[in-house]
Amino acid sequence: MKLNQNKPLARSKNIVVQELENEILLYDLKIDRAFCLNQTSATVWQSCDGTKTIAEISDLIGKKLKTRIDEE
Repeated sequence: MKLNQNKPLARSKNIVVQELENEILLYDLKIDRAFCLNQTSATVWQSCDGTKTIAEISDLIGKKLKTRIDEE
């Protein structure tokens, strides 16, 4: 299966996800490391579902934060 590079897809294998009120905790089983995503990072990660383009994700984050977000 060829992935579209313009529609990012968050990894779902070998990862444990714990959603909290304002953040997401990720535990990567491959590298035995934990990550805590703040609300903004969590929104980006959740938006990487393989259906949204980078531009759509940028727009979504910008609306949520009420500011313009550059794709870069």
